[in-house]
Amino acid sequence: MAAGQSREAAWVRWVRVGLLLAGAPLAAMVQIALLPAMTQLAQRLSENGADGAFRAQLVMTIAAPAMAVGAPLIGWLAERIGKRRTFLGAALVYALAGFGGAFAPDFWTLLATRVLLGLASVGLITVAMAIVGESYSGAARDRIIGWITFVGSAGSLLILAVAGPMAEAGGWRAPFALYLVGIVVFLLALPTIVEKRHATAAAEIMEDASIRGAIPLFVLTVVLSIVMYMLTIQGPLALAGKGFTDPTIQSVIIMMTIVGTMVTSGLFGFVRARLGFSTILAMTFVGLGLGVVGFGVTANVVALGLFSLVVGLGSGFIQPLTQSEILGRVPRAASARAMGIAVGCIFMGQLLHPFVLKPIRLRFGVDDAFLYVGGASLAGAALTLAWRATKGMRRAAPAR
Repeated sequence: MAAGQSREAAWVRWVRVGLLLAGAPLAAMVQIALLPAMTQLAQRLSENGADGAFRAQLVMTIAAPAMAVGAPLIGWLAERIGKRRTFLGAALVYALAGFGGAFAPDFWTLLATRVLLGLASVGLITVAMAIVGESYSGAARDRIIGWITFVGSAGSLLILAVAGPMAEAGGWRAPFALYLVGIVVFLLALPTIVEKRHATAAAEIMEDASIRGAIPLFVLTVVLSIVMYMLTIQGPLALAGKGFTDPTIQSVIIMMTIVGTMVTSGLFGFVRARLGFSTILAMTFVGLGLGVVGFGVTANVVALGLFSLVVGLGSGFIQPLTQSEILGRVPRAASARAMGIAVGCIFMGQLLHPFVLKPIRLRFGVDDAFLYVGGASLAGAALTLAWRATKGMRRAAPAR
């Protein structure tokens, strides 16, 4: 009997880890799954003289502000009603709202399903990150957080590979079926996602649940996210200006960022065990800065791919580094709320990026915008190293 219980416990643990890792690709699928169907969707939404292309783009992007604003709210909700209930509810809404979009009777209903899908997706990843912070610590937590980003990047490539043939064979509605994976997540979560019990009610009451110590990290995450999205948002414009207008070439070049992200996020646990926060942060700034500057100055297709890879190498550290540090600075009782804000900060950077870059792009042009943003990132690396050196000297100074 004991051996059977041990085997069952091991199975439950492995399934739980798999569900925690699944949050990132499910969030990525909100937008990526419909990319191959964009042209078909635009035609479908162009009835009665409407701008189908604009409507299709809005269907793609409407989830981003919902995710940016919704993640902190869902983190707060998870603290109130429990992580298990929030995760299970998010999985069901993900499946129903996601697949339901294929049968939306009109454009506005379709937008509503996309908003609900965005909220559900950040619910899954926010609760997953909170459970990681609650259940793991030290090197084990860093490894899992790094793998969450890795699986999210790898999942993005797999989703694109699957969604394309689905749209080609079944039309614009077919990729919506991918969101039904939420049902599988729900069924697997029923026996494996459990609410963690505190030792005593008094201990829970006495525990400080403030997240003030993580506020600088929230701001840092938004700043890094704005830089991280340079290639995915501004990249197509820059490539078109360099003469690369073929969508396939553009996709291959920009997708090299995903390859770079997979490398560094997969290695994060190994790197974090050997290097401090400030050193990895400086490496992140350097990767982003060199890649963005290089992308702006070159017109060689191979070099563009390599610099895109370098941006990805820097990007791969952003989420695991900031989220691991945030979990280390806030009490476990506040992990859901802290992770909700942290996840929201990534999407807030995506949302703010066009507004931050617009005046730079209009004043100096797209290529020079890459130089300024990349230069600012390299300056961030220098400031980080100076801060680390100053902190080290303070610690080394003898007491008086």
